[in-house]
Amino acid sequence: MDLLTRQDHHVDQTLQSLQMAIASHYSPLRDREIRLIDIQPGESSDALHLRLYHAILGEATSPPYEALSYVWGSSTDPVKTVVEIVLPDSTLRNDEFLVGQNLATALQHLRYADMPRTIWADAICINQNDYDERAKQVLMMREIYHLAQKVVAFLGPEQDDGDVAFEVLERIGSKVDVDFGSGIVTPSSSSVEPGWADMKQELRLSKKEAMSIYNLISHEWFERLWIRQEIGLGEAEGVLQCGRKQTRWRVFCKAIYVIFRKPLVADEFDAAEEQMFRKYLGQADTVALYSKRRFRFSNLRRQIRTSKCSDPRDRIYGIMGQLRETDQIVFMPDYSKSVAEVYTEVTRKYIEHFNKLEVLNQCELRTPSPFPGLPSWVPDWSSFLSSSQVHAVLPAIFDLLPAVASIDDRLLRAHGIRCGTVSDVFCVYELQQDATPAEIAQALQKLLSETERKVALHENRGSREHILEAYAHALWVGNFGDRWYPPVPHEPLYNDCLSLVRALVNSDSQEQSFLPQEDSKLCLNRANDTCNNRALFITEDGHIGHGPASIAAGDELSLIFSCSKPVALRPFSDARDGSGGAKYKVVGECYLDRNMLGEALLGELPRHLSRLLNPDALLKPENSGFIDTRTNDISREDPRIEPFLAGLVEKGLLSDPSMEELEKRGAFDILVKAGYPLQIFNLV
Repeated sequence: MDLLTRQDHHVDQTLQSLQMAIASHYSPLRDREIRLIDIQPGESSDALHLRLYHAILGEATSPPYEALSYVWGSSTDPVKTVVEIVLPDSTLRNDEFLVGQNLATALQHLRYADMPRTIWADAICINQNDYDERAKQVLMMREIYHLAQKVVAFLGPEQDDGDVAFEVLERIGSKVDVDFGSGIVTPSSSSVEPGWADMKQELRLSKKEAMSIYNLISHEWFERLWIRQEIGLGEAEGVLQCGRKQTRWRVFCKAIYVIFRKPLVADEFDAAEEQMFRKYLGQADTVALYSKRRFRFSNLRRQIRTSKCSDPRDRIYGIMGQLRETDQIVFMPDYSKSVAEVYTEVTRKYIEHFNKLEVLNQCELRTPSPFPGLPSWVPDWSSFLSSSQVHAVLPAIFDLLPAVASIDDRLLRAHGIRCGTVSDVFCVYELQQDATPAEIAQALQKLLSETERKVALHENRGSREHILEAYAHALWVGNFGDRWYPPVPHEPLYNDCLSLVRALVNSDSQEQSFLPQEDSKLCLNRANDTCNNRALFITEDGHIGHGPASIAAGDELSLIFSCSKPVALRPFSDARDGSGGAKYKVVGECYLDRNMLGEALLGELPRHLSRLLNPDALLKPENSGFIDTRTNDISREDPRIEPFLAGLVEKGLLSDPSMEELEKRGAFDILVKAGYPLQIFNLV
């Protein structure tokens, strides 16, 4: 949003001088006030003339306005611009502003020839030298963009092939409707070509079409952090503009969703060009996708991924207005606080407000910590998680167990249950995200070769078939297309992944070139996503797992209640702390084979049953069930719950084998009395 944080260039003396010069023009804003700009009419060759005045946000008498989303860019060679300032007493004063090149270009392209155009642009409308004003305006950002008549995302001047890009996007985006929550694509009501909605049908683009889209989506705008909130808050009436060409944001989102997910054939593209094209498609897709879905605090590090900003505090401030309604918390931006203070405060407030610890899945132990004083249970949002999310849903009985015993800015005391100890760690998987399928296959082959040697020496290893199945589950962290109902096309099928594991393990030589079949490419690409900068490990009791690169032998694996995935914890002692009690540092989330369904409490699921998401075809992860692989019958009920509750009745701890009775009697105390090893983990 602000000049200090919307660019990656060094903040040099020119920038500081520009800020100081602009700051002298401002009168203080009152409560609920913003500043608006009238771009005075003119021809393209005319100098810019602006009018700057105050308005009450959301008041009926305030003029309608459009909000501008753009990249600040370099501060060198600013453009002198005449600005007519309306003072609080309604008198006028003409001043000269020094406006950055990118903003000046945007204003020139937005200017009408015959009438004023009213906009809100942060660089001019906010006094960047007034930290208190900046903080208050950041807090109002949700309303500023949401109440705008339109958000204009300006990429920059015209590109030579811009007409081609916008024509292709309009052609594709108008043919389909996309439910961005479920991922379901259907033909639009006006489309007479239903094949566009078939996500298995190839999408063929000419070299000219593909390059035009590439040139459009490689603009720096798609890399910026703040634009995700800006276009998201105004996406209903948003437009994407390059030069004077534009397309509706909703059409762009649908088109990019389809282009990114369909099998793509781009004529005359070589492998390197295709990889770069897919990289930029993925970047544009995340901007489009989360403008529709909005951000989840519990998965924020992945959702903002490689988006850029200079001030690490803006990894929080820059998305606050675009959090989902269920994730909203009251949090006042404060640029006087350190990064560690900001990250800790927002994490603590989130945990206190929602009493949930899913945020632990975004933590990764880094030594030394990039921000002194940052607890290990607080995510470092300045870096992104490169590996794919582990999807997991615990049985409803875990909802009855308390999550947080206490929390302050240093110590989080969390309830949970141990589910294993790391015995040995295999090599870390490291490969570029744009690696070819053949390169991915060779890297996986190397990883499995080392794993095989060490697993063979483990006294608690299972049967050969169980080990191969465990490899498949761990490498793809259980994210298989047929784990969903109906199966989703963007994830590989379990049997395809298992077949690939067998082929890699049984290959004659690690040096030979493993050439994957066409239908293995999805398996390989998804494995590269899930394994990136992570490591396979084995526990003392013989379970194969997949965890962060920093995981080590001796780390304890625990299921922290209200956190659906196991978390690796490292025992920690501090001689300066005389309070006693075991303390742990959070290493990071893990996938642990045969421990993703609450087995530490309920025991293993019968082998003929498999966990299924969305058994009612609602496509919501919280809806889960089980499929009998022998009969394909689907059940919503976890078969372990009934005997588990019956066992508590037999021990005289419950009078009735029901979840209601367990909740009424206090689930945590009952399970402790029953001998289950529930405990409090002191996280520092």
